[in-house]
Amino acid sequence: MITHPFTYQAPATIEEAVKRLGQNDDAKVIAGGHSLLPLMKLGLAQPETLVDLRRIGSLREIRTDADGTIVIGALVTHRDIAHDETVRAKLTALADAAGEIGDLQVRARGTIGGSLAHADPAADEPAPTLAYDATIRAIGPQGRRDIPARDYFKGAFETALAANEILAEVRFPAPAARTGGSYVKFAHPASGFAVTRIPSDRGRTRSHRFEGRRQGDRRSGREGSGWDHGALRPRRVRRIPQAPRHRLRETGDRTRHQARPRLTTRDILLRRRREGAGAVSLLRS
Repeated sequence: MITHPFTYQAPATIEEAVKRLGQNDDAKVIAGGHSLLPLMKLGLAQPETLVDLRRIGSLREIRTDADGTIVIGALVTHRDIAHDETVRAKLTALADAAGEIGDLQVRARGTIGGSLAHADPAADEPAPTLAYDATIRAIGPQGRRDIPARDYFKGAFETALAANEILAEVRFPAPAARTGGSYVKFAHPASGFAVTRIPSDRGRTRSHRFEGRRQGDRRSGREGSGWDHGALRPRRVRRIPQAPRHRLRETGDRTRHQARPRLTTRDILLRRRREGAGAVSLLRS
C-alpha cells in the first residue's frame, strides 16, 4: 500500500517529460513500474511527483538506422525484445536475456529503459548491453547525450544518468557479418534473479562473463578487460560452459520451470528408509 501523497503527470512528448521532471527536485520517472512501485509500497521511495512516460509513443519503437545501428526505445517491453525478429537475428544474447526475465506478466509490462535506469546488479539486460558495446541515449534540459554502456554503469543501482535526464533509447552498433550470440545465467533458485550470467557475442568480440556484486562487496571490479563497472564486472572467458540439462529453462510466453525430476512422496519415504530414517519419523516432522 502506498501511503504518501504524490502528483501524477503523464506528458505526451519526451521534451515535456524532461520539463516536468526538472520542475521538482523530488520527481521520479516511471515506465513499467516494476522497480519503483515496490519501493514506494515499502516506503523506501517517496517521490513528490511521478512523471509517467507511457504516453510517449516514440519510446516504444525498435528500428534499424541507415548505418545498421539497432535502436530500441526505452519503453520497449522485455517481451517485445524477446520476440522481435531483428533483435533475435542480430542481438541474440539480448533476446535470450529478455526472455529470461521474470514471468509473462513481468515481461509484458517491464521495459528495457526501466531495467537499465534501475541498474540492479542481478538484472538480465545490462549484461548483453555491455557485451554489445551499446550506447545509452539520454535526453535532458541541455539536449541529448550519448553515454557508452561501459561508462554508464557506476555501481549497484547507480548510473551516469543525471537527475534531470531521461533515458530515451539504447543504440546497438551494427553486428559484423557471420556473428552470433547467446546468453546463459545461473539463477537464484528462489527469485530467479541472476547470480552469474554469460552473454556471448561470438565473431565480433570476445566473450565476456559478468558477475553481479552484492551491496557491501568492496573487491575491485577491474579484471581482464580493464573495465570497472562496479555492479557489473566483465571478465573475458575463453570458453562458454554448457549449461547442465537439468538447469535449462523454457523462455518466451510459456511458464518457465526447471526441468529437473520431481520426487513423489513415495520416493522421499523410500530414500529416508534407505538412509535409516523410518517413515513414521518423516511423517511426524
